Amino acid sequence: MPFYQRSWNSVLGELAPKVSNRRLRTVPVGDQPLEGEPPQLQEVPKARVSYTRQMLKDHVDDLLATKCCYPIKGNEKFLSYQIQRDEPMFHGKFSAIYACTNKQMGDVAMIARIYNSDANINVEKELFLKMLRYIGRDHPCIIGTMDIFADDDRNVYIIQEFANNGNAYDYVQMNENVVSEKQLCRWAQSIYKAMSYLGDVSISHRSIQPKHMLLKVVDNSEIITKLTGFRDAVIYWDPDAYDLVDCACLPISKRSHVGFEAPEVFGEYNEYFNPHEADVWSFGATIFFIGSKTFPFNMQNPEPNMDSVIRENVERSSLSQPAKNWLYGLMRADTKFRIPFESIASDTWFKSF
Repeated sequence: MPFYQRSWNSVLGELAPKVSNRRLRTVPVGDQPLEGEPPQLQEVPKARVSYTRQMLKDHVDDLLATKCCYPIKGNEKFLSYQIQRDEPMFHGKFSAIYACTNKQMGDVAMIARIYNSDANINVEKELFLKMLRYIGRDHPCIIGTMDIFADDDRNVYIIQEFANNGNAYDYVQMNENVVSEKQLCRWAQSIYKAMSYLGDVSISHRSIQPKHMLLKVVDNSEIITKLTGFRDAVIYWDPDAYDLVDCACLPISKRSHVGFEAPEVFGEYNEYFNPHEADVWSFGATIFFIGSKTFPFNMQNPEPNMDSVIRENVERSSLSQPAKNWLYGLMRADTKFRIPFESIASDTWFKSF
């Protein structure tokens, strides 16, 4: 599959040497030797990397060429949606969410999220709108987008699939007991599949967290999860340089106590991080929170022996040892020791349910 893999790094260095020497953020992890050894990476043939580089370039070109939205004025398709504006499901400073129906789509439950002009969404160039339309309803583990419209006042109407059981963060907070490991593993598998699909089409999500896991009760009463929340998503592939795009670190002052961002995301102005490695950490932190109701560590006051602190917090949870080992592997503070995305699905616990 085209998804970028850590094992590509050495091959990419030969095929497309980086023009600039960007300094990747290295997180201090204390004076003690780190536990274990870095994961073994499989060798990847140059021919395969060359082929998938071209596939990623094609996806980036197609994504960027995607139209953000369509005008409402005189649009019969927009008129086919009935937006129930009398009772908003959510109302915030920049947007509101309403129930929505469309007779042509039968009993499909939908919502209309309407962003007002104060949200400053560029209706011609906004990347996350392009992403939503490019993804559409293609993947069962990602909230489907039916249509996106804009009016003359630059209000944006996003019509999407409705998840009838809220988000995973609220679900965990409202339930006294943590979710079962079977449920936890099933949700982890769904988000992994969503991340894999996004990687195939050149996207890094960059905001994986429980609030962006929407829950839906299906016919057999099973609760499934789907990924949403694409406002911070980035294109991780540079089609001109044929190489990975590193992201600039966020200011350390922006750190929050809510620990779903990887430690290396926050750094100095001239430091960068690998968006894929960071998404893997966020994925692990999200699943750990859902399974334990705790954060891996205090992001606002990170300790110098961060890796050990994460390990201790994971070990204190009531999860099984195989689950603990897997989650710790995803949340290693040093990216060299972190489980690479391409190895996630081969884990015994991950495959156990």
